[in-house]
Amino acid sequence: MKKFTGYIFAVVIALSSCTHSDYINAIPHNCNALIAVDTKELKGLIGKDFLSSLFSIDDKTDYGLDLSEKIYLFEAADGNVGLCAKVTNENDLEKVLDRLVEQDIAVKSRKRRGKNFFVLKDSWLIGYSSEALLIMGPVTAEAQGTVQNRMAKYLDADDETGVKGTPIYEKLISINAPMALVTRIGAIPEKFALPFTMGIPKDADLNHILLAIQMQLDDDVLRIEGEIFSFHKNIDKELKKAYSIYRPIKNRYLKAMPATASVGLFMNVNGKDLIKQIHDNRSLSMLLAGANTVIDMDNILKSVDGDMAFILPSLWEEGMFKMSMVADLATANWLKDVEYWKKSCPSDAQIENVGPQVYAYHDKNTTFYFGVTPDLRFYSGPVLQNAKATLHGVNNPIAPKIQNEIQGKKLVMVLQLSSLMSQEKDISLLLNPFLGNLKTVVYSVK
Repeated sequence: MKKFTGYIFAVVIALSSCTHSDYINAIPHNCNALIAVDTKELKGLIGKDFLSSLFSIDDKTDYGLDLSEKIYLFEAADGNVGLCAKVTNENDLEKVLDRLVEQDIAVKSRKRRGKNFFVLKDSWLIGYSSEALLIMGPVTAEAQGTVQNRMAKYLDADDETGVKGTPIYEKLISINAPMALVTRIGAIPEKFALPFTMGIPKDADLNHILLAIQMQLDDDVLRIEGEIFSFHKNIDKELKKAYSIYRPIKNRYLKAMPATASVGLFMNVNGKDLIKQIHDNRSLSMLLAGANTVIDMDNILKSVDGDMAFILPSLWEEGMFKMSMVADLATANWLKDVEYWKKSCPSDAQIENVGPQVYAYHDKNTTFYFGVTPDLRFYSGPVLQNAKATLHGVNNPIAPKIQNEIQGKKLVMVLQLSSLMSQEKDISLLLNPFLGNLKTVVYSVK
């Protein structure tokens, strides 16, 4: 289910609070994640073209929906993903759905508690009232009746039984942005939430930890600023303390990320403070997997003090040997241990000198270079020339406006969507109708 939640989270990225309309009551009160999209503020990004894609209809018919009101996306407590929109004309909406039946895109289901239901593309359930449209799924054929009954109850909800008044909704409407998200951390795939999960203790109950995000679309860049928090005061205090180790990013390695790379993670930190957070973070600890068996990456990271960047060719590939890293060091005392690392290599691997304080690790599947400059800067990567280029700037770096978004912030992740979409065909098929001109997402932590 998390992968589908990731898709919905990515839809919000690609599409890039408060209304008192009754249709909001149809959102489940106990949802794990809630997203508000203010269509009026997005300069036409969401409109009838969005609905054409959603309903697989080419012409600009009247859908019976009010897109001047916010669209909500959510993950229900049962793990199903949902969309809620305001209905203006129930008859017009039914005509659209009847056309989908004629085209064999949907089938009409039985009424539940007086509400009409359709099944779109075998697994997405559509139900509606005179106030609200609900779409939920994906649902197996065996479970569709149960979920439809649940949706019918949602459509009958009022101010007391719907999402209004819940802590998640109250937090959401406090965020003044065209797109806003409040979610329990456990509902988002770790890699999408990476900058925001730094500092969360490994044994923490994720049900008590939430992420609040505000999103702003600017031409082809989506800026996402997030805050980790908890409604439990003691947990919230610990989270704030964890994030206090991050300092404003300077301009040392803003040009270290090629425009063709998928992911860049930027920070300014003392490595001695960072190392525990890396071990507690599954995604980052997986990046180090394998490297620590032949190279003491823990000691290298502890020697960092200043700007640091991790550059990943893909969001989905894992392992230190796949990425580039560049960082300011306080010391390079660990260099004296390299001779020991050489002797400790497995029989099918070796570490060799390839220059002054420059080394190469080889095994049958991997080549990985790492080194230290005379002015105490660490660099590493699978290609020596590319690793060295991160020190002063690669030939084709991310755009200056993206670099400007990074500088001065404390913890930033950059996603290059064109690179990601070329690697993940399933996500690409889902997002292509919504991406438009969007090219880059910049996550930052408050």
